[in-house]
Amino acid sequence: MNINYTFPATKGIQAGKEFFTATVAFKYLVRLFRFDDESVPAELRAQRNLSEARAKGIADYILANPTSYVLPAITASCDKGMAFQSLDDSYGVGLLQIPIDSMLLINDGQHRRKGIELALQENPSLADQSVSVTMFYDGGLLKSQQMFSDINSNACKPSGSLNALYDLRNPFSRWVLDILDKRPAIKSRIDMEAAAPAKRSSNLWSLVAFHMFINLLTGVNAKNIKSLKSLDKKTEEVLGFLDALNQIPYWKPMLDGNMSGEEVREKFVISHAVFLHGLAILGAHTKDWSQLAGLSKVEPAKFSDAWKNRCVVHGGKMSKTTNSVKSTAAVLMKMCGVTMPADIAELDALCIAL
Repeated sequence: MNINYTFPATKGIQAGKEFFTATVAFKYLVRLFRFDDESVPAELRAQRNLSEARAKGIADYILANPTSYVLPAITASCDKGMAFQSLDDSYGVGLLQIPIDSMLLINDGQHRRKGIELALQENPSLADQSVSVTMFYDGGLLKSQQMFSDINSNACKPSGSLNALYDLRNPFSRWVLDILDKRPAIKSRIDMEAAAPAKRSSNLWSLVAFHMFINLLTGVNAKNIKSLKSLDKKTEEVLGFLDALNQIPYWKPMLDGNMSGEEVREKFVISHAVFLHGLAILGAHTKDWSQLAGLSKVEPAKFSDAWKNRCVVHGGKMSKTTNSVKSTAAVLMKMCGVTMPADIAELDALCIAL
């Protein structure tokens, strides 16, 4: 007598072969679907090593958002013949029967599966919630390894800017977007999708770069923002600082779009993230905005000696290292009469000696 697991499923065709997408309750997923033992050498596995930290992060995400979490489908292989029974005249919708002695091996989604297991341990009431599992017939180790490679090599990870734009659960992201809404001229020059503006883009900075600017300026980030009772004072400080930047030569015409993004990137340092972050460090070390009057002395041209071996290296190439940001901040702090902390003063002395 054949004993099977039965799941509601749909049937499809890829590369001339059948595959099935089943709806599987969490309690069955953790019981039936497995992933390779990491003690087995990589060449004998069809998966990467499991990261406990990543799996726990998924579990924490599920537990923190019980009414709004989203989990993509898991991909798995079955080593026994699967039978599909269509319902009525619907060829692609029906019941998928899997022999009870099958090995169901996860090809993509082991961290989701482990995260679900950890979440169930904390909250057993999640047992009847479900996730989609796309199943293929197991063609052996080499086929499974190729499937893992194909899935991951063709995946496209969204940029940090796009994640920052869409992650409205993150209060830091919401706060940054609120600040930008209050300064539309700056917002209009922020690339909300790309990690960095394209060569011919009208944008000046990426959203990720602006996030870092706010973090360096205020000390607020995604991890500590929830501990703050109010952001009103911080918001006022940021807006005041942004307004003070209009004293920088060419800054306002640059924001107003009187110069193309390509032109200012080619000619000026003020349009680059390294300069923006240098400004943030300046602002973090002074709360006396009257000192920012010194920004009127900024030499915006890329080939000014002020930026040589700091944010501009090798005859005109922009540099975005930590030291480049700090040494750029040193120039700005001297212009504004702001006392430099020891690490920045030491770095400044080294740049002068070059």
